Amino acid sequence: MNSSKLFSLSALSLLMLASADGALVAYWNLNESSGNVADSSGNGLTGTASAGGLTYSQGSVTAGTYGALTVDSTTAAAFGSSVAFTRASSGSFTVPGTAGGVLESLAEAGPSTGSFTVMAWINTSGLPASTTYRVFGTGPNGGWGLGVANVDRLKFTTFGNTDYLSTGTAGFNGNWHHIAVTWNNGTVTSYVDGNVFALGSAATTFTDEAGTIFRIGSNSNNTDFFNGRIDELKIYNTAMNVNQIRLEAVAVPEPSVALIGSLGLLALVRRRC
Repeated sequence: MNSSKLFSLSALSLLMLASADGALVAYWNLNESSGNVADSSGNGLTGTASAGGLTYSQGSVTAGTYGALTVDSTTAAAFGSSVAFTRASSGSFTVPGTAGGVLESLAEAGPSTGSFTVMAWINTSGLPASTTYRVFGTGPNGGWGLGVANVDRLKFTTFGNTDYLSTGTAGFNGNWHHIAVTWNNGTVTSYVDGNVFALGSAATTFTDEAGTIFRIGSNSNNTDFFNGRIDELKIYNTAMNVNQIRLEAVAVPEPSVALIGSLGLLALVRRRC
């Protein structure tokens, strides 16, 4: 077999793997030292920085064991830095709806439509009772949001409809934890450190976030600002299982899904040559 065919098979294998597990549709590694934050998924979902409340180049997850997850020294180094959000100064990043169609289409009105997974590493600071720190939110007049609340509980919201607040607790304040939520045709499952945290809550309604904007570190209507550090925020267009979540929690995606697609296309071109 010649080298061009080997290249073709390799690239197509990568493309098939990406398709099988679903696409990474947004990925903010939050490694910037200032300004806006880039989306490394290839979808161009740049987050525009607020006027204040953001501190860049902060420490990220260190090597160690976090629940079912093991972060080795190589992965810890690859995570790079994180961004610290200051709630009192309304720190957040905004992704405008004009760039966010790929996110808006992940779930539609009605509980039987759509699937996605959202995940991030977080380290909260001073989260009190009866308060929500939002990691990511769509909206403003519908959609969903992921965050933590009431000191040590995971919170997923279908805005205007239902708050899914975990009964399980975790020591979020002052510690790194990996959080994830899957939406699977109206069923919500949450994970902390690679373990199921709250099993499927069936949603009765979902209001579509038409005319949406998205925010990292707050709700889209400038509420529930985060306080603490966020890193490695990722969104996929499929509801992952626990094994996939454990793998992606400690993965640094490279190349991007867009690049893999380009490689697959290039492989087909080369094959015809």
